[in-house]
Amino acid sequence: VELAAEAERLGHAEALASAASLAHTALAGNPEDPESVDATTVVAAAGQALDGVRAHDPALAALADRVGEISILLADVSGELAGYADQLDADPVRLAVVEERRAALTALTRKYG
Repeated sequence: VELAAEAERLGHAEALASAASLAHTALAGNPEDPESVDATTVVAAAGQALDGVRAHDPALAALADRVGEISILLADVSGELAGYADQLDADPVRLAVVEERRAALTALTRKYG
């Protein structure tokens, strides 16, 4: 099972890294494009809008708390996506080794049941 998962990850490493990077940019923004809109900034603006009036209505305060939780989750997921994209390695040699081991295990399973 671990070899199959590793083979799947290695075989799609480029697509996985690209998807993680795009998702990170959507959440955290592109530092090279100051005009880009990102989820973290939008949620922070929503939180700031609510924080100024939250004391006037407990229902709105509860919603503001939830927006704050979303902000924390976005920052957390954004950081993890960046780390995931950075650590992902598209190693064709390792993929070949894993595929060879899987083929050998399959052959042994067929031979010895």
